[in-house]
Parts: sequence; C-alpha cells; structure tokens
Amino acid sequence: MTEREWRAEFVKRVTRKMVDSGLNQKELAKLANMSEATISRYLKGTRTPSISAVINISKVLNMSILELTWFGEMIK
Repeated sequence: MTEREWRAEFVKRVTRKMVDSGLNQKELAKLANMSEATISRYLKGTRTPSISAVINISKVLNMSILELTWFGEMIK
C-alpha cells in the first residue's frame, strides 16, 4: 500500500467514525489537542499524520490504532 492509499483509508475511517460519533473537525481538533488546520489537512489527505497524531485521534474516537489504520486489515 502506498502512502497515498494509506492516507485515503485513514481519511475514510476517521470520517466514518466522526459521523457515527457526531463530531465535527473543530471538535476533533480540540479533543485531540491539535489545530483545526492540521485536522483539515489530514482529512483532505494532503498530510500524513504522525504516529502521535494517530494515537491522539484514535483515543478521541475510541478506536484502536489497528481499527483506525490499515494495519488492522493486514492481520485479519
């Protein structure tokens, strides 16, 4: 999987969970202790999140890192 494909899958999973949780980008940014601009770049797929960002987002969304990333698909 390329980095671009990874970002696209990450965006899809984060967006789906945000909708299910009723969170918008501003709320996610605040809860994850990130700027709205950073969350926006992640969700546009123009920036790859660091591992610490993935961890923070996964905590806010109540997801494991494996659920949030494609790594979970690799071990199924």
